[in-house]
Amino acid sequence: AGFSMRIGYAFYTGASTRQHDVEMYYNDLLLTYENGGQGHFAYTAYIFEHWALPNEIKWQFYHPPLWHALCALFMKVYSFFERETDLATLYNACMILSSYVACITLYACKKLIFEIIPNYKGRAISLLLISFHSQFFIMAGWMNNEQLALMFTILSIYFAIRYHKSNSWVNIVMCAISIGCGMMSKISAATIALPVGIIFIYDLVRNIKEKKTLSTLAQFGVFLLIC
Repeated sequence: AGFSMRIGYAFYTGASTRQHDVEMYYNDLLLTYENGGQGHFAYTAYIFEHWALPNEIKWQFYHPPLWHALCALFMKVYSFFERETDLATLYNACMILSSYVACITLYACKKLIFEIIPNYKGRAISLLLISFHSQFFIMAGWMNNEQLALMFTILSIYFAIRYHKSNSWVNIVMCAISIGCGMMSKISAATIALPVGIIFIYDLVRNIKEKKTLSTLAQFGVFLLIC
């Protein structure tokens, strides 16, 4: 049901409807970079048309480019298969990508909940809240970088907790990739490094007592290198 609400809302909502900082139209004028656009749409359209980043930092252009590059790539693929050239239509097609990211986020939340909440009742209440809270499924229809940053933030916490339980290389590498991709989506995603760092400090102290210092420091070194 949570997946259906996200997909349904995204397909019901156009890329220019109830958006946040997208700035797609002004008096029926498509606000590309060349037309003075400075929002997420202009950012994505510029990458799509030039396969490069804008040369100047305006309004939303300060954001890291991961989300906008993924949208531009999706537009290229969609254009190839559908033989579509209209920029607005291609950008609206990215709602498929947005809803997909929202569904992955919900699944990641489910995995995280099962890691930290042991009882069935607590899991059920948490899943219901996240599945049907308006903010979470509304973000499925947002054509900005918020949803992708949230997805990687949730994954960062999930893999950090998994690492805390097993100290495995896979989990610490995936945690590093998630934090790195989160910061490539939105700078504020870097704030998740603080709680993750607290978990790692606790693990370091515990492993020093268990005489596992070298292996733990090696893992932390790889983590910092990836991030």
